[in-house]
Amino acid sequence: MPSSKICNICGYKHPNLTENIREWQCPECKSTHDRDINAAINIKKFALAEREEGLGDSLTKVRGMNQEAPQL
Repeated sequence: MPSSKICNICGYKHPNLTENIREWQCPECKSTHDRDINAAINIKKFALAEREEGLGDSLTKVRGMNQEAPQL
């Protein structure tokens, strides 16, 4: 699931990232992340991967809804 705690470069998941931390540096690849931009990139990657795999509308899955997704 996409998150602002996951490095969009290498996939490292920050274990202790609290809401008040707005920027962080990945200890694995040393990339510096703005939390909102990092989350947006992760969401986009997730959506594109879901679409490529043909698994349906990723927003429906993220929200946990059991309704038919609109056709794109």
